[in-house]
Amino acid sequence: DFEVSEGMASYLEARALDEVGETAAAADVWKNYKDTLTQNQATDTTVAWPDGCNQIDVVASGIYSRESYAKGALFLRAVERHVGTANFDGFLALFFKTWLHRAAGMQDLLDVLEAATGYDASACAAAYLKTPGPLPQDCL
Repeated sequence: DFEVSEGMASYLEARALDEVGETAAAADVWKNYKDTLTQNQATDTTVAWPDGCNQIDVVASGIYSRESYAKGALFLRAVERHVGTANFDGFLALFFKTWLHRAAGMQDLLDVLEAATGYDASACAAAYLKTPGPLPQDCL
């Protein structure tokens, strides 16, 4: 899925900066993601995880946008904060090992997340990534 690849890459960009001690740069990246969504909240119709992903035109559908990248990264960051960094890192290791040399979809990511951490993020993923707008307050 587009959301797994682009959301994950965007999350890892900011996370890597934090891990190497570039905390100010990481904070700027996270702020940029939040600002992207805040600035476009009134007009954003981005559904980052549309039904039929891998069967749609990413340009024509609007999924190929800054909002989609930001939503994916912020969702993963919220999950990391919910389960803890050590548990999230364990999930990442299992996810990449499980899906090595194969394409994974968002449901695959959610399945590995639950297997690794015991946390089922399916409802929050659907509420946030399958609809436009901000992360619901009751999620994570």
